[in-house]
Amino acid sequence: GIGAELLDAGQIRRSRLASSAKAFIEAHYREPLSLASLSQHFFMSPYRFSHVFKQVNGLPPMVYLTKVRMDNAKRLLGAPELPIKAVASEVGYPDVHYFCRVFVQSEGLTPSAYRRAHLLPE
Repeated sequence: GIGAELLDAGQIRRSRLASSAKAFIEAHYREPLSLASLSQHFFMSPYRFSHVFKQVNGLPPMVYLTKVRMDNAKRLLGAPELPIKAVASEVGYPDVHYFCRVFVQSEGLTPSAYRRAHLLPE
């Protein structure tokens, strides 16, 4: 009946929002993003934005942002000529020490140890 159609419309809206939010994070991860700025961008309260994002994507938005930043950092660490400070800045962490702390929490080793472990021998 009508109830089911309304629910579907709500699910479609949430799904679209979550997809848009993921795409936005992937396009803007280099910028300083916060839950407040993301939820404002999508005209929602931080609580509602976070709830819908996690419901659809399985991760809270800030956890997803960190994952996107770490995935890109790992890719950039494959370029040995790029200083760690530059990698940090490139993925949205102007403070290299904070970047290193987040990287260790995420990956279990420092960016330089990660780089050493993943560089192919000459």
